[in-house]
This record gives sequence, C-alpha cells and structure tokens, in this order.
Amino acid sequence: MSYPVTNGAHHIGLTVSMLEESANFFTALLGWKEVKRNEEYPVIYVSDGSIMLTLWAVKQEPSILFNRHKILVCTMLLLMSAIRMT
Repeated sequence: MSYPVTNGAHHIGLTVSMLEESANFFTALLGWKEVKRNEEYPVIYVSDGSIMLTLWAVKQEPSILFNRHKILVCTMLLLMSAIRMT
C-alpha cells in the first residue's frame, strides 16, 4: 500500500504533569490557539486549526519518568504530518 489508510488525526488527548507549561509550549512556541479550558477538571484544549489537542493534568506523579527525547520525536512526527497535509 503506497498511501496512508487514515487521513490524519482530528483529536488527540495527552495527560501532562505541567498543564500550563504544556499549553504554553503549543501556543507560544508552535503558534496554536487555546480553544477552551476547565479549571475544575483541569484540562486545556489547544488547536492548530486542524488538530484539537486535549491536555489533561495528571492527578498523581507518573510511574514512568519523563523522557524529553521521546516527546521531541512525537512532536516532530506531529509537525511532519501537519506539513504533509498542507
């Protein structure tokens, strides 16, 4: 098969330990827009106009330590996917 089976992602959810900082990464660094937030949940929704990303605050310490290299790879794959769609 020479073409993807799917047509990209519309909505992705991530659980993060630093909610405000994570939202700031997408809005300040990547130029995404904050769509909505719910302080009681707590959750922040951000979007680049095509993909909606839900950032949920983790309620306890993660059992797996943060690995910035894995996050970097995921972010680059997301950006490459967005570039291909334009």
